[in-house]
Amino acid sequence: VDRPRPHTSQRASDDVDRTSPAAPAPPDASVKETEPRTMSDWWGSITKGATDAAETTRLAAQRTKLQAEVLYLEQQIKGVLQKFGVDVFQHMESNNSAQVQQHFTEAKREVDAFREQVAAKNAEIADINRQMENVGKGPQSSGVAM
Repeated sequence: VDRPRPHTSQRASDDVDRTSPAAPAPPDASVKETEPRTMSDWWGSITKGATDAAETTRLAAQRTKLQAEVLYLEQQIKGVLQKFGVDVFQHMESNNSAQVQQHFTEAKREVDAFREQVAAKNAEIADINRQMENVGKGPQSSGVAM
């Protein structure tokens, strides 16, 4: 029930009940809009960081595998060269240049094949290194160009 108040000389601020806590201000519309976006940005940042870390780990594993394969191929080359030296030594002692040339041709063919594989794997490693440098910097192209 609304009753008319008697006219007094009190100010309007004197009518306020100072014992009750002030009512919370209505939420600002701009705060509501930015809060979910901020949370979304935060979560997106976390997700992107995890995705980038996973991609870097995947690329590092590929690179490590290729590096191990290069080491294996280099050991194969070393083995071919050592075998060549053992096989050729006796023919050089007896001055049998035809046999020396034959062993050289065979060893060179094997070494060249291994060196081609090493070069291809080193190119893949260089490509992976470029991909690792660009993780998180934009769209990625998957796969290795050959």
